[in-house]
Amino acid sequence: MKKTALLPLSATVAVLAALGGCPQSVVVGIQPGGSGGSGSGPSGTGGSGSGPSGTGGSTATTAGPGGPAGAGGGMTITGGFGGTASCTAGVCDTAADCGASTGACVSYTCSGVCCGVHEAAAGTACSDSGGTICDGKGKCVAACDTASECPPSACLIATCTDHACVTGASEPLGTACSGGAPCCDGACVDTTSDANNCGTCGHFCEGAACQGSTCGPTTLVGQYQPGPIAVDATNVYWGTADGMVMKMPLAGSAPVPLAVQQGLTIAIAVDATFVYWAGDDAVVRCAIAGCNDQPTTLVSGQAVSGIAVDGTSVYWTTLGMGGTVMKEDLVGGSTPTLLAYGQNSPLSVAVDATHVYWINSDGTIMKVPLAGGTPVLLAAMTASTSASSLVVDATSVYWADSELETVSKVSISGGTPTVLARVLGLGHPTNLAIDATNVYWTNNGVSPSSGSVMKLPIGGGNPVELAAAQAGPRAIALSATTVYWTTLTSILAAPK
Repeated sequence: MKKTALLPLSATVAVLAALGGCPQSVVVGIQPGGSGGSGSGPSGTGGSGSGPSGTGGSTATTAGPGGPAGAGGGMTITGGFGGTASCTAGVCDTAADCGASTGACVSYTCSGVCCGVHEAAAGTACSDSGGTICDGKGKCVAACDTASECPPSACLIATCTDHACVTGASEPLGTACSGGAPCCDGACVDTTSDANNCGTCGHFCEGAACQGSTCGPTTLVGQYQPGPIAVDATNVYWGTADGMVMKMPLAGSAPVPLAVQQGLTIAIAVDATFVYWAGDDAVVRCAIAGCNDQPTTLVSGQAVSGIAVDGTSVYWTTLGMGGTVMKEDLVGGSTPTLLAYGQNSPLSVAVDATHVYWINSDGTIMKVPLAGGTPVLLAAMTASTSASSLVVDATSVYWADSELETVSKVSISGGTPTVLARVLGLGHPTNLAIDATNVYWTNNGVSPSSGSVMKLPIGGGNPVELAAAQAGPRAIALSATTVYWTTLTSILAAPK
């Protein structure tokens, strides 16, 4: 019979890999061929001698009269094809199949069919004639007695361990490299153009370019004259000039209309369940998941100018010399509660755990308890003013004045206002948003496409321009990481 030649192991493994997958693992082993018996009788199946050679992968079972049967030679495969070989460092015929040894610090062996990797102990001399030694991790490094003898490594701290120079922990963020660039996560970075470290270490541009240390804005959607916007953890919401209320995921995708034919949206707010808006002299809401274009009217017949919401109620202001501040339970159906009246066309409204705050058209900043009572004057502007946007945090009330071109704050207990920023010549700050660190606002601009989006620490400091050359930026809102705003033609976003 014709003898069957066995493939080398590496070739056999390649054939198995090409056959496709079963989820079981493949275990590869070698069983050497046995010696066949001798004698005049016929040899057993798989034996050697005067009979034919054994068939690879089987075991002889019938002995010839002259001697014992031979064991079949070849490879034994257990399990289905397409699995993962049990050799974690690779399979081999010889050590050369495993890789080339490097500088005496790493060597390879072939044990049976599996590659083995050996890393020399720390302190072992390398073979590069450079006086280096192994670091115990497979690398040749400079020898040392103290860390001061180790060569400098940009942004990484060098230590002397077992007489080997080892670079490990990163230098503190912002540490200057030799060229003046800062260290960010162990590497020298140009923060004027690095989109992962734009302006400072860790400031990620979220897909936008970094130019001049500033992340460029991203246009989420084109929209003609979008109205006010609100943001939650999932979506951005806005009203349109043609009477629609829209939502879109923060990551961007096709906008979805929640309601149509709503008239001009004056203000918008969102809680965990509903989107609320003011328009056509009414306060209306729709479930975030959608309401089949059948939003619920909470109150009608009022010239609503501002809106806010907390966990129990929705609040709004109405225009006129006898302007009011109102609230309605979120369950709806009850008579609205009058919180304050006789106000001078109150505009923007905000709420915290104890009070409702608003700004009047004459520049007075007011508050009243959530349950109602006597309104309290927190601050009054002493010059011509056009303040229209107001936000609140745990300590202060903040507002923008487009006439005075200022961003200011006052304690929620009242007192002397503090001017945080004067933006003279930048063009009329209009709307505000706030987080735990900064106050953000839009400047409408003094000419087409001269608007901007700015931020400033809530404790004061130098304003930072987040976006320039904006065409009439107006409404602004925040997520945990991103600033969103509207222009005359679009809704845009930029990292904080």
